[in-house]
Amino acid sequence: MKMKEKRPENRYESFVAIREAIGKHDFLNMQVSKDDREIYQNFTNLVYRTISTYMEAPKFNTNPTTFAARLEKVLTTNLFETVVQKNADVIKGIVECSFRYDNHVDIQCETVRRFLDWFKSSTMKSQMLILNNFITKISDISINESEEELPF
Repeated sequence: MKMKEKRPENRYESFVAIREAIGKHDFLNMQVSKDDREIYQNFTNLVYRTISTYMEAPKFNTNPTTFAARLEKVLTTNLFETVVQKNADVIKGIVECSFRYDNHVDIQCETVRRFLDWFKSSTMKSQMLILNNFITKISDISINESEEELPF
């Protein structure tokens, strides 16, 4: 709103001032648009439904660049498909431990593409916030550590 002020003295003086204001964004009071929420939930709900269980204590990828690169690879390897052929490839974008998954849940390539485009267009701080919310969502999936085999 400050950029649209009628009086020039009430506007930002430079792009540096705008960048600083964005960097200080108050995420607790941030308004999430209906479209942003829909893109986020469509993708993360599919991943959540796909993961059956973790086979060890869950570990997650918190690096936005790595996460985006892994999703880009999924889209590249499924370029001529409408549905991702190996759900594990999508899950491995965020999960870095052993897991079991359901390959009967259809993850549409377009859903991944929309999410990735939206994610990449976000600021680094927003990307971190998105990943943290995503990790929180999938961290409550059960852990099924297999017991070691008995020697007899």
